[in-house]
Amino acid sequence: MAVCFESPVFIAPLIRLLKTQNETYENKTIILDIIRNLVCGDEKVLIALNSPACDTYMTLLKLLI
Repeated sequence: MAVCFESPVFIAPLIRLLKTQNETYENKTIILDIIRNLVCGDEKVLIALNSPACDTYMTLLKLLI
């Protein structure tokens, strides 16, 4: 299953869910747990996280502000 996260196509929807104001707090914590596990993934996952297709780091920083 981890192979699917080697593409930004699968990571971007997670980030969009975080940005949705109507999403429940419990779902957002689950998404953050998934992202935390992804950051500990292999090199292909980290390359996908750095892709401009999902802009993960900037989105997370904006959410934390």
